[in-house]
Amino acid sequence: MNSEENGVFKKLFDLIPFYAYVVDMESYEILYMNTKLQEKIGDNLNGKCYKVLYGYDKPCIFCKIGELYSKEAAESGKSVVHEEFNDVDEKWYRLEERAIYWPGDKIAKYSFAIDISNEKESQNKLAEAHANLMLQSRELESKNALLHEMYEKAKDMSEKDYLTGLYNRRYFQEIGSKLISNIIRQRDIPAYFAMLDIDHFKIINDEYGHGIGDEVLKHFARMLEASFRSSDLVGRLGGEEFGIILINVDYKDAVRLLEGLRQKIENQKLNLNGAENINYTISIGAVKVRNNEMNTLLANADSLMYQAKREGRNRLVIEKE
Repeated sequence: MNSEENGVFKKLFDLIPFYAYVVDMESYEILYMNTKLQEKIGDNLNGKCYKVLYGYDKPCIFCKIGELYSKEAAESGKSVVHEEFNDVDEKWYRLEERAIYWPGDKIAKYSFAIDISNEKESQNKLAEAHANLMLQSRELESKNALLHEMYEKAKDMSEKDYLTGLYNRRYFQEIGSKLISNIIRQRDIPAYFAMLDIDHFKIINDEYGHGIGDEVLKHFARMLEASFRSSDLVGRLGGEEFGIILINVDYKDAVRLLEGLRQKIENQKLNLNGAENINYTISIGAVKVRNNEMNTLLANADSLMYQAKREGRNRLVIEKE
């Protein structure tokens, strides 16, 4: 994009009736904000997008730069659409993002942020009902067939990740927040929150292609579903990161379940779509549920997961009781 095209680009974005901005995908610096966004948050050009827009001290866990930062993505017009909650203004946004070339030969990401908060009110009511039913599902199955039917309907209406069939990040957080609040209120239910990440996933994509990478993600999702109970909550948080809330498990049980999964993954050799002997490993960080703040649990589990990676990957780092 040359300077003239850049000027036209900015004029067009100022006509758009929702928030628009451009981010340098190498530095995370904001290169441009349309007038509507500047009126909301002020002129914060050159600030880090995760700090200015979301109040975080490091890149957002849901950041799509890893998917878009390539010449191929910029030239093909690849785009991603996802929904995220912004803690700064406490609103939900649908983000439509795409890679483009920016003056100075930079590959940048432009984003449209559309406020969809009003659409979430009914979903939040469903999430609260679903969480209450999930916690008591086993007892309900034996005592009340009607309530069990309602639970299954609520479960079927849950929003799933299109690739793996697991709960997506947004719904995982909605359900998880309600579930954790119930666990804290009841006090005598031990629980653990875990984050899991496929090690060197970029190398798998580079060596075998994104199609095989998708098959690895789906295989891992099936392993998660097979390894944990229906009363536990499992979701894909984005990219190759997954989350689990383990209900009614103490430290010993959490280690047994999570370490058992890690060993199963490590010892498998996969044949996927003609690619043979594919092997991958996972790093896991897990914390005991002590408060009902989902963001705090996410941050603490994320920190332990990255500690596992620093210590050599393919390992579990878990907070003791």
